[in-house]
Amino acid sequence: MLASACGTNAADLYAGLEVYEPRSGAYRVRYLAPPWEVIGRGMGDALRLEVEGAREGLPPKYQLDVDLIGGAPMARALAVARSTAPDDIVTGPRDVITDFDDEGVETLFFDNSEGRHERHVFLERPGGVLRLVFVANPDLDSDEVEAMIAAVEVGPFDD
Repeated sequence: MLASACGTNAADLYAGLEVYEPRSGAYRVRYLAPPWEVIGRGMGDALRLEVEGAREGLPPKYQLDVDLIGGAPMARALAVARSTAPDDIVTGPRDVITDFDDEGVETLFFDNSEGRHERHVFLERPGGVLRLVFVANPDLDSDEVEAMIAAVEVGPFDD
């Protein structure tokens, strides 16, 4: 009885993950720390998470920028795709849904000039879009990134 009254429920799907929620309560991002660490909390609701690069002086192995923007998910995904060289688009726009039934659209890119992968996710929220932009050396169409996106929750929250 005492064990169930305190701490994180071990049966919780997200037990052991850190949760970032801005003061506004606009969203929750869950991540494994380490290797992910909070690098910056920008103006308003912005967030940057990174996984350190293999060597000092190299870009981070993984980077995630989260912020709130106006518009609609599909319109944002199409705008990013139009501003990208056609050869750089890997897949998308395609539908995405989180474990919290938050719906959106994502597009995956490979930036040939930088040699880095990008995954832009646009989740619908009241009055706009929650944007997640992953940038990494490894392919971002992976189970690890899928799980991280699935664990995102768009506010406002009832709890």
